Amino acid sequence: MGFGVYGLIDNANRTHPDQWIRWFLGAAFVHDLLVAPALIGLGRLAAARLPGRYRAPVQSAMVISAIVTAVTLPFLLGLGRREDNPTLLPNDYGRGLILVLGPVWAVALLVPLRWRRETRPSDRQPAEGDGMEGKSKLEKYLRDNKVPHQFHHHPEAFTAQEVAAAEHIPGRILAKVVIVAAGDDKAMVVVPAPEQIDLTKVAGAVGASEARIASEEEFRSLFPDSDTGAMPPFGNGTMYDLPVYVDDALAQQDEIVFDACTHTDTVHMAYRDFERLVQPSVVDVT
Repeated sequence: MGFGVYGLIDNANRTHPDQWIRWFLGAAFVHDLLVAPALIGLGRLAAARLPGRYRAPVQSAMVISAIVTAVTLPFLLGLGRREDNPTLLPNDYGRGLILVLGPVWAVALLVPLRWRRETRPSDRQPAEGDGMEGKSKLEKYLRDNKVPHQFHHHPEAFTAQEVAAAEHIPGRILAKVVIVAAGDDKAMVVVPAPEQIDLTKVAGAVGASEARIASEEEFRSLFPDSDTGAMPPFGNGTMYDLPVYVDDALAQQDEIVFDACTHTDTVHMAYRDFERLVQPSVVDVT
C-alpha cells in the first residue's frame, strides 16, 4: 500500500492524485451518508414486512449486492476508459454485475420456498381451526386468573424458528408444542424452539414403551378452537385435556412465549405463572 501511495505521488503528472483524493473522499461520503443508511433502512424494512423465512436470505442478498456493486462501481462508471485505447475497460460490466447478482437473489428468494415446502406439508390448511375463538378463550382464561401477560401480533409464521425471528426473541424462551402419541394416548411435549425432542426420553417420561410424533390428522380434532399447529401449551384441563410435559431447559427461563391459537399471535408471560396455572410435569426430553 505504501509503495502504491509513493507511486501515485511520484508520478503525479500521470496518476493525477488530486482526482484520486476526490474519488476516495467522495466514496467515503457516499458510503457513510447514503449507502449505509439506505442499506440499514432497507434491512429494517425487510425485517418488519417480510415473512420470517425470507428475512435472513433477503438481508444477506442485500449486503452482498451492496458490496459487489461498490467494488464494481468504478468499472460501471467507466473511470479510466479512454477513447484512444479501446483495450481499457472493454467489457459490459453492467451485464456482468447482473449475471453475478442474479443467482444471489434467485437463491435468496427460492430457497425459503423450498424450505417451507419441506417443513410444512403442501396440503396443510392452517385455518381449519377457529384460531380467533381460541385466542379469545385464552385471553379470558388469563384475565380471569389475574395473570400478567402480553399478546403480540406478528407476520404470519408457521414454524418455531419463523415465530422467533418475527418476534425478535431468543429461541430458548419460545415454547414449541409437539403432540406425541404413546399407544392410544396423546400428550403435549413443550420444548425450547431450537431443540428437538428425544422420543426415547419422552417414552420414559410418559411411562410408555415407545412414543412417536403424532400426525396433524391425529391431533387436529383435539384443538378445534386453534389453527393447526398453533395450539398453546395449556393442557392438564386448563383449555385442553392432554397432559403437559415441559423440558427442564424451558422451565429454567424467567419468561415463556407461545402461540396464541393463531399463526400471527403469541403470548408473553412469566414462566412461574404458566407453571402455576398448568402444573406441567418438568422432565428432560431433549
